[in-house]
Amino acid sequence: MAVLKLIHAFEQLDAIQKAKDARKIELLKEYGNRAPLNYILSLNFNKTIQMDLPEGMPAMDLKDMDGVTHPDFQGLLASNLPRLRHCLKGGDLKKFKKEQIFYEVLINCPLKDCEILCSAKDRALEELYPSITADFVKSVFPNFVKDVKIVK
Repeated sequence: MAVLKLIHAFEQLDAIQKAKDARKIELLKEYGNRAPLNYILSLNFNKTIQMDLPEGMPAMDLKDMDGVTHPDFQGLLASNLPRLRHCLKGGDLKKFKKEQIFYEVLINCPLKDCEILCSAKDRALEELYPSITADFVKSVFPNFVKDVKIVK
């Protein structure tokens, strides 16, 4: 049985970005199979997921966030990501509450993971990781990549 070292989402994405060919696919399969990366990839590439949040990173006190290094990212980031379902368009919460929930998820992340989560929310993950494209993700996880169907 393989032991998975708990690493942050940015470390997972950095490893995938740097890898070549078969190793790149292998890492995407390994990391993308579980939270938080499955949430992040779906949020970025699944256009049926519509967040009711402003673009960009919210105003935050960033001076202390660089030192945040949670050894148990799966317990903090991954367990907080499902809260984002309350931030979807069409939800019954007021916009202010949705933004508050998003802020609370972010403050439990290291700064680099905050940037990744905000980029995924804005569908701009490829700006940070150019080789992690919709086509690449779709080749391994087709359910993570969906377009919005236009109804006529």
